[in-house]
Amino acid sequence: MPDKTLKVVTYAAGASLAAITLIYVFGPTYFLDSDTSSSLGGAFSTRKKGIVGLENPANDCFINSVLQALAGLGDLRLYLIREVHRRSLDDGSIYSQLVPPAALAGEEGEAAPVRFGKDIPAWKLEGLQRGSVTKGLKEILDALNERPIYKKTISAAPFVRTLEEAFRQRVSRQQQDAQEFLQVVAERLCDEYHAGRRARLFATRTATVDDCWPSRTSNHGGATGSASPIAASQHVAPDLAREGAVGSVEDVRGFEKERRGEDEEGFPLQGRVESQIECLTCGFTPRPTASTFCTLTLHVPQVPATTLGACFDGMFKTEYIDDFKCEKCRLLHALALFESDEQRSASEAVRRKARAAVESLRAAIETDPENPPRASRSPTCDTRPGAE
Repeated sequence: MPDKTLKVVTYAAGASLAAITLIYVFGPTYFLDSDTSSSLGGAFSTRKKGIVGLENPANDCFINSVLQALAGLGDLRLYLIREVHRRSLDDGSIYSQLVPPAALAGEEGEAAPVRFGKDIPAWKLEGLQRGSVTKGLKEILDALNERPIYKKTISAAPFVRTLEEAFRQRVSRQQQDAQEFLQVVAERLCDEYHAGRRARLFATRTATVDDCWPSRTSNHGGATGSASPIAASQHVAPDLAREGAVGSVEDVRGFEKERRGEDEEGFPLQGRVESQIECLTCGFTPRPTASTFCTLTLHVPQVPATTLGACFDGMFKTEYIDDFKCEKCRLLHALALFESDEQRSASEAVRRKARAAVESLRAAIETDPENPPRASRSPTCDTRPGAE
């Protein structure tokens, strides 16, 4: 009899544990999907009408697909949070002051795009420096990554409106090209990052030169404090350097790098491609040619199945150039000609000149074949033998 009672208690405990498990697993989802605003009797009989995610009111499916893809990129979200937070902490005048196109020439690095020319409108440059699209994308990606504790409907209209205000034109819904929309967003984010970086660098330089300038104005014609710091650094720094004073342009630029302190992580959607050429005759490889990109267009091969690696292999495959002219082969050809002139010539002056050319050519071949010495150039040196 006690054994039977023990079995009944065990079965009851197991059934209770199973019921608790079912409620724990399926209860939150069931209550979440139910209409909590209804009465208790009809709470489990009616379903809430709506969607969780992005709605598609006006053929925005291509926009929604891009935003949903970007919402899963953790590095991009970290960049957006960091960039928006940095801009909110900085003074607003840093980004409202337009940076001249040639103010930071040669100091932005190879990753900076070349789209900040003189022909860019002032309103567009100001929008790039303020980072309106960066902030708008962060807000909608944060909304997409919120914990769905209640049914919600997210619309891409605020982000699209921000994008239209940034470009001052409408986003067409006719073509519905997701790849083109992604390229526009990525390039805009890249431009805003570099524009903000240029604005911070320009503000740092202005403040640095302004700190160094007032202490030396009294010794140079009594210049007033309203003079432009950049103009002051360009016109007065040579006088200071001639007088042996500290605070030259080089010192100011070095102080700028120390004052910035923070190492910016860069834009996560920007990559770099390098193309390398190798001569099949002598094996010489010139300096690689580098270029930056935000999006890469990969050609999908016409096969039943493929991989991403195969698409990259098709893009970066080895190509053979028939009419390639190798600089090292040219120097080797010129070296052979000068050595022949040195051996066959009867004139001591000609042999001396050929010997000097041979020495300079050998040094150039060993160190830098792409920049041969000017003294060794002659009509015979410019003849370039064909190579592959």
